[in-house]
This record gives sequence, C-alpha cells and structure tokens, in this order.
Amino acid sequence: MTPILLLILGIIIRNDAGLSGYYSSLRYPVADTVTRDTTLPNTELRSYWSINLDAKQPGYQIQTDNNLQLSTASLTDYLNFACTVPLNQVLNFATGVDGEVCYYHHYLPLLADTTLRNSYLNAKLSAGLQYRLNDRLTISARDNLEHQHYLPVDSFYYNYYLNRAKLGFDAQLSELSTLTLECGLNRLWTRTQPGQNYTESSLYLNWNVYPGTDWNLQFDNSLTRRSYPEKTRSYLELNPALVISRNFGSALELSLNASPRMNLFDETTTVYQNQITSQLGMECQLQPSNGLTLRAGPQTELLRSLDRISSQDYHEISLSLAIELVRSARFWITAENRYGIRRYLLNDSALQSDYRFNEFNLYSTWKITNLPPGELSLELMLNIAPEWHSEAIDNLAALTSSLQLRYRW
Repeated sequence: MTPILLLILGIIIRNDAGLSGYYSSLRYPVADTVTRDTTLPNTELRSYWSINLDAKQPGYQIQTDNNLQLSTASLTDYLNFACTVPLNQVLNFATGVDGEVCYYHHYLPLLADTTLRNSYLNAKLSAGLQYRLNDRLTISARDNLEHQHYLPVDSFYYNYYLNRAKLGFDAQLSELSTLTLECGLNRLWTRTQPGQNYTESSLYLNWNVYPGTDWNLQFDNSLTRRSYPEKTRSYLELNPALVISRNFGSALELSLNASPRMNLFDETTTVYQNQITSQLGMECQLQPSNGLTLRAGPQTELLRSLDRISSQDYHEISLSLAIELVRSARFWITAENRYGIRRYLLNDSALQSDYRFNEFNLYSTWKITNLPPGELSLELMLNIAPEWHSEAIDNLAALTSSLQLRYRW
C-alpha cells in the first residue's frame, strides 16, 4: 500500500548500500645506508548506505539524498537538499543546501597512512534563477556560499568561507551549433590565514558545431584571474582547448585534440614562474563488433618557462592503448595503458631526472543479479603507475586499488 501511495504522490525512493575496500601504496628508494626503499601503504575498509528521495509535482520538484559511511578511518555523513520551483512559464527558481560531517576516529592506527587528516564540517547554501528567453536562448544566475570548518585547525587545515557567483548564457545558434558563455566571481576568506584569501574572476566559452553529419568541432576557452595579498602568488591563466573528430561510419572515428595552458604571475620566483604547457594528441577509435571498442593514439606534452629555462621544463611523448568490452547490460570492463618517456631540459638538475613511465588503469562492473526487488553489483578499480628514472634513486612505483560490492533497491 505504501509504494502505491508514494507513486500517487509523485515520490520515488531509492536505496544504495555496499561494502568496499581500498588499498594504495607508494614505493620509492631512500638515499641512506640503513633503508634502501620505503613503502607507504594506505588501507581502508568502508561500508555505506545512501537513500535518495525525489518528489515531482506541477508546482515544484524536490530532491534529497543522504549518504552515511563508516570506514576503518572515519565516520562520514553527507546530506543534500535541492528544490526547483517554476515561477512562470519562462522563469525557474532553484535552491539547495549541502552538509557534510566527517570524523576521523583513529581507532585502527595500523590501517592508517602517514597523511595527517583532520575532522571537519562543511556546509553549502545555493540559490539561482533560470530565464528561458526563447527556444534558443537561456540566461541563468547562481550564487553558492560554502563554509569549511576543521577540528582542530592548523596552518594547513584552516577554516574558510568561499562564495561563488556565476552568470551564464546558453544559445542554440543553429540546428548544428551551440554556444555557452559563463562569467564567474569567487572570493575566499579565512581569518587565521589571511595570506590564503583570494579573489578570482573567470570567463568560460564553449562552442560546439557539427559542420556535417560526420564532423564535430568543439572549442573551449577559459580565462581566470586570481589575486592573493601576496603578488608572487597572483596569476592569470589562459586555457583554450580544441577537439576535431571525424566519424567514418559506425565502426571508425578519428579525433585530434590540442590543449595549451599559459600561467602568468604578477611577480616570478623560483617556485612561481611564467609557464606554458601544451598537449597535442590523436586518437583512433574502432568498433569491430557490438560491445567491443578499441582506442589507440599518440600524445605529446611539453612545459616551457617563458622567462628562462628552469628545472621544471620537459618534453613528453606517449602512446595510449585501450579496450572496452560490454557484455549485455550486466558486464562492462575497460583497460587502458599509456607508455611514454619524459625528458627534462636541465637533466643535470638535482630535482628532476628523465624517466620512462607506464600507466595502467582497469575499471570493471559486474551486475551479479538484476531481479526485483534490487540489483547486486561488483565494481573494481586498479591503477598501477611505475616510473624508471635515469637516476635510480628517483624510481617510483604507485599502486591504487578498490573493490566494491553494491546493492541497490
């Protein structure tokens, strides 16, 4: 009787519960006569329960969810409430409240890593308006106020207030072209660490166009200006990106992407330097059969200091290979591998040395059962990233893995 009543009232309730395990390790040599290598492990076992409630009526829409997590490191509860009210046929009002409490209990020190983690409270309040001028143009304005409070505070974990305001325009230029323009203003304020206060203004542009049925062109550009009390930390960042793709039927697609980024500081130091980072890559995607996708392509990346050559300048080339396999709606697996070489311009620097790297990622989901009243699934994530340096003392081996058993009803 209760599910029928909820359905009549337009209320949908979903539950999500699970158990997960997380393990990561970082292994590197140590230059002394006692210990030749060091491993920093981090293991965490976690259980969680999440409940989501949606209520839709002609005059409003409410969404709320609560996520409770208990792990070997912490107890965390996250609560979200969002409400949308149409004021008239073209104007909508939306507001929301987010709250999160995280307490690190330190009851199992053998499973904890060496990272200092402080308990905290986080709260966010947001409100916004969306005005649909016509079928082709929508204007939106939104403001978000966030407060972060640590228990206890120190020089690294400091309390702050962060306000984010944004004004956006979404336009349908034609049947095959869209344009998005967003202007933002962010301000962070903290009483105990005034040097961390900043004011940030940003401008974002996205243009997406389909010149033909087989072509797609996407251009993004973001301009950010952040000002700190200290000029050496204040900077201007420009980050354009271009993606061009061509579809050769249902089985083959080629894409080319370029993404330069420039950072200009008000005053340069040995740490904060004017730099440009550029990435250029090409990818070929092949679908030889239904449910099987292959991706491969080269990528090059370089970093250059604009004022003078520094120890951070490098040139990197790599090759990526990936395979994605989908078996019906119950099994999905993706494996990615990227092998490359990074060379520094000042290889004699004591801070950096040339190295080869191999990044391997594996993601998999298996729906064990998908029958009423619920769904049981197993999710796996694995990341292995070793580095082999010309200076053996800089060698690095990183491993991250997680396994999660989820039940949704």
